[in-house]
Amino acid sequence: MYKKFIYIFFVGFALISCQIDSSPDITNNSLTQNDETVTPFVPIFEDLDKIVRATVEARLDNFEISREVDSQLSIALTATSIAVYGTATKTNTPQPTSIPTPLPTITNTPSPFPTYTPLPTYTPLPTYTTVPTTTSIPPTNTPAPTITPSPLPTSTPTYTPIPTLSPTITPTPTITAIDVLAQATKKVVKILSGASGGSGVMVSGNDLLTTLIITNEHVIENPSSVLIELYNGNKYEGKVIFEDEEIDIAIIEINAFDLEIFDIPLVGPPSVGLEVYALGYPLNENYSVTSGIVSANLYEEDTGIQMVQTDAALNPGSSGGALINRDGALIGINTSRKEKTGSGRIVTNMGYATLIDEVYQKSPHLFSVDIQK
Repeated sequence: MYKKFIYIFFVGFALISCQIDSSPDITNNSLTQNDETVTPFVPIFEDLDKIVRATVEARLDNFEISREVDSQLSIALTATSIAVYGTATKTNTPQPTSIPTPLPTITNTPSPFPTYTPLPTYTPLPTYTTVPTTTSIPPTNTPAPTITPSPLPTSTPTYTPIPTLSPTITPTPTITAIDVLAQATKKVVKILSGASGGSGVMVSGNDLLTTLIITNEHVIENPSSVLIELYNGNKYEGKVIFEDEEIDIAIIEINAFDLEIFDIPLVGPPSVGLEVYALGYPLNENYSVTSGIVSANLYEEDTGIQMVQTDAALNPGSSGGALINRDGALIGINTSRKEKTGSGRIVTNMGYATLIDEVYQKSPHLFSVDIQK
């Protein structure tokens, strides 16, 4: 509104100025008609043009001042809004573009008053929209989901079976009768006692420094004079430590060790038909072997001692020798043979050996604890 008043003020001032400037001249002209020739009134357009131009420039200056005032007012309103409501997002309303009004073209046509361009339409100040109060809403914290780790797959080891190597079967060498007899030869001895003689079997005793020899009691003619001869010709003096006339058994000790000996297996009577060998020094001469089978198991009529009957040949000097099976195990001690019946009839192939179990039962204290049972 104040812009309109200023504008009217300047226009009115301009018109009054024009009338004041022209009035004296008219008065003067009317007073001096008697003396001079009256010259008609011609407005000075150059001065009018200056006035109009000055008016327009003043109006433009006023418009610039108005725009600067509006700008300062906008800044003040914005600062007030920020102070009251806080920082807000400002919507920049574009300012009206000021288009200057072109100056009027002055035509040198006499005219009592100049033609004025109508005043520009005033654009009102932009209306500021109150910025709403921003209510800060705290963000809702969404709890992070609990991550359950996927269980690692259990790797089941694939069992690769290790091939079982078939054991290498070492073939057991077949022990022939020849091998068995060759070993048995070292375990049988020749016994000389006085004018008598016979055979004997070496076994282990309780004393590690001595060796025991089993023979028949009837072989020992003179117990104080006993000579033992080994298979290799070595000779030892023997000492009789046990005699039993009832079962016809005697035990001799020699001071020698680490000799080849028989074990004493307590296995009972052998089976009838079992292949057996009779070892000894018949006739007190060379070592010899005869073979046969177990013909029978019987008891001696007078003593009740268990005997083994065999058809292997037994001769004088074989007494006290060994009766063994095909594996070389000691079965009995060769004792006697039956030559004829009570009526005088001749009997062949009927020899007898005392079972080794009976020998052990008569003198168990003499033998080694390593006896096989």
